[in-house]
Formats: sequence, structure tokens, C-alpha cells
Amino acid sequence: MKASRVVSGLVICMAIWFSARSLDAQPQADSPWPMFRQNAERTGLSAYAGSPSGDLAWSYQTQGPFHCSAAIGSDGAVYIGSHDNMLYALTASASLKWSYLTNDSVDGSPVVDASGRVLTGSDDNRLYALASNGALAWSYGTGDVVESPAAIGTDGTVYFGSQDNGIYALTPSGALKWSYIAAGAIYNDSPAIGAGGRIYAGSDDNRLYAFTAAGALVWSYAGGDDFDSTPALGANEKVYMGSYDNNFYAFTSAGALGWSYLMGDIADCSAAIAPEGTLYMGSDDNRLYAFTSAGALLWSYVTAGWVEGSPSLGAQGTIYTTSGDNNIYAFTSAGKLLWSYVTGETLYYSSPAIDAEGMVYVGSHDNRLYVFDGGQADMVLNGRTFGVGNAFQATFKLNKSIGRSFTAYAVVIMPGGSMLNARTLTPNLQPVASNVPGLNAPFTYPLISVNIPAGAPSGTYEVVAAFFDPLLPITGRGDAFLEASRTFTIGQ
Repeated sequence: MKASRVVSGLVICMAIWFSARSLDAQPQADSPWPMFRQNAERTGLSAYAGSPSGDLAWSYQTQGPFHCSAAIGSDGAVYIGSHDNMLYALTASASLKWSYLTNDSVDGSPVVDASGRVLTGSDDNRLYALASNGALAWSYGTGDVVESPAAIGTDGTVYFGSQDNGIYALTPSGALKWSYIAAGAIYNDSPAIGAGGRIYAGSDDNRLYAFTAAGALVWSYAGGDDFDSTPALGANEKVYMGSYDNNFYAFTSAGALGWSYLMGDIADCSAAIAPEGTLYMGSDDNRLYAFTSAGALLWSYVTAGWVEGSPSLGAQGTIYTTSGDNNIYAFTSAGKLLWSYVTGETLYYSSPAIDAEGMVYVGSHDNRLYVFDGGQADMVLNGRTFGVGNAFQATFKLNKSIGRSFTAYAVVIMPGGSMLNARTLTPNLQPVASNVPGLNAPFTYPLISVNIPAGAPSGTYEVVAAFFDPLLPITGRGDAFLEASRTFTIGQ
């Protein structure tokens, strides 16, 4: 069977994406980074690629260190709290929109609900809900510090914990729906929400809890020593959780222990989960670990400080994490260091956030929020490993406008290295757009949405969109002034 026929299902949708009609298409809506750890399941997985180079775009200084993570609103606004008792709202270009003064440190990572309200906890024992203009909508008082980032259910219910040992559920308007008092405090860990609405939360009473959305206790697991990290939910709602007993745990959705891995020190950050199930987890033994979903160690990377900031994943598989050695790190999925950036002080708690332009946001103890430049364009896939019959999606995303003329090619590179023209599905590589004067960002276009066809060769493929100067000769891929690409694997 000819290769072009075998993969025709993969590339047929690419043939027209740079046609005149597609260039005039309206940009597709992008999801922001509204919640701590990206989503209610707390996987840390972003829809966006993240900074490829670690070039600093800007930083913003406050009067106190950052112990929490940033949230990104749908309008691009950046929200983060500081030990100077303020919640800050910044523009994507580092200008202050507004700030809100609480009565103590703002250590709870903010989240943004469907209406645009910003919710954050404070050490003054309250959870605050602020309108997008900074006006107070409501606040809810507990009996102790609120550092737990809120989780928001599909019905708008707000779930969070407090150091008064309580796990709380509030209506979108701030009224109490239910609460559960554990035997220990809920520190800076956040509840996770499963697909069926089940709520998972850890406590320093050495228990992991599972509740129904109505607040009924489903099960609890007693073990470890302070389940003081945020649960992360993987396939089949498997629960991954670190503990102060130095173990990284995996539980079934029914509360049975699946496996555990003993690290060299406390594991009190949260796991990041890649689409194929690879787990990334930090520890106070100064290591970032990578595991299979079955608990087998794939690799570890040694830093010079505690890895307590929960790692985050860009759409292309890059892992972003922080360390007590003052560095922000970016790794490939194989554990190769891509870049690092040293700040003025330790980075313990801030989990990197990624916005729709690929900018990466990290707060430091040196009182600065650091923002790293994203790539100009991304190729976003819905996974990295596929089998026959699996759904495959590829989306081209332009983050920064192209202000020059271009000729563009869109191709799929086969496992053997041969290329197919997206328009003709043959090796005759003709441009899919010629002498286009420019293209404004943001621009998002779905290239492919198909099932992997039977007979597709096993191996590594690559989807590439490459932009060339129409006045210069093209001798190879390296002549492109802009490229967006992503690899993926097809297995049998």
C-alpha cells in the first residue's frame, strides 16, 4: 500500500488550511489557565506549548514574596497573590490593572470562574471572590488560614480547604452548601474534581478523602504522613498523591492502593500527568522524577534545591518546574534540560502557568513574578502516542502576528523521513500559500480531526507548518523564518 494512501486520513484536512478562506477565518476560542494546575483534575497539562527558550519577557515586583501560582483570565489578565497582603491583576504586558488588599498574606493560588470572578484565599482566614474589575463580590470566613486554591465544579460550586480542618463547598454566590471537618488541617493543597463530580482532598491527619458532590464521604485512605499535596487525577480517575512519609502514591477511584514509590525525602508537590499517562513529580530530595502510570521510574533529574513547586506540562511535552536552588527549569519528556533561569531567591511553591501565547508565569521569593516569552506559533496535538482507530487532532496556533510576506508549506513527515504535500498527498511539495502579505494573531485553525486509519505504519511522524521568505530560495527546512511542528507516534 502506498504511503500517501495509508496516511491520507491524517493529512486530508490539512490540504485547505492555508486557503484564502482559512486565512480569513475567525480565530478559535482558547481556554485560559483559570484554575490551579490547569483543570479540575489537577493534571498540570496545558493546551499551549510554553516558552521554548526561557527568554525573559518581563517581571513584576511587589512588596512580598510569592507562595502561590498565577491564574490567567480569558481576557489575558494575570492574577497572583503576594505576601504583601495583595491580590494583583496585571495585563499581559506587565501593567497593573488593579490590586485588592486583604488583611494578611495571599498564599492561595487564585482561580477564575465562568463569570470572570477571581477567587483567592488569604491568611486572614477568608476566601475572597472579586469581580473582574477588582470589586469585592463576596468573602467567606473560616476558622483559620485559607491557602487552599479553590476548585470549581461544572455547576459553579466552589470547593476549598482551610487550616481549621474543614473542607468547604460554597454556592457561586458564596453561601455554604456543605462542609466536612477532618482531623487535620488542609494547608496549601487543593481539592480535585473527578469526571462524575467526586471530590478528592488530602489532609495532614494522614488521610486522603473522597466525597460525593453533595458532601457524603465515599471513602478515606489512612496512611502516609500528611497528605499535604494536591491530588492529581489520571485515566480511570486514578488518584496520584505525595506524602510527608516520602512516598508517591497511586490509588484507584475506589480508594485501594495501587502502588507507591519511596523517594529520598518529602513529596509534597503535585504530580503532572501527560496525555499518555507519564507522571512527573518533585521531591525535597532535590529531584524531579518521571514515572510510568504503573509506577516504574523512567528518569530523574537532580537540582541543587527542593523541588516543591508542582511541575506543569506544555502541550508539546515540555516540563516546567521550580527549585529551591532559585532556578526555573524546562525539560523534554525524556529528561533533557532545555533551559533554566536563575531568579534572586528560592522558588518553593509556585507552579508555572502557561497562557494562550505560550508565556510562562512563575512567582519567586525575591518578590518578583517572572514571565517568559512564548513561541510565535505552535502546533498543538491532542496527545503524543496513538493507535489505529484513536482520535487524532492537530491545531495550528499563531501567537504573534506575521508582519512580512510569506510562502507556506504544510506537510506530514513519515517515519522513514519522506514528506507528503498536504494539498496533493504526493511527494510533489508545492506551497499551500504563496506571497501572502502577512497574518494577524491570534489565529487558531484546526488542521486535523480524524481517527488513525488501519494500516498506518508504526513509528514517529511529524506535522509541520513552515513559513519562508518568498523572495529567497528554499534549500531546506532550515530556511524557514517560522516553523510550527510537533511529533507523534503511531503504534499497532
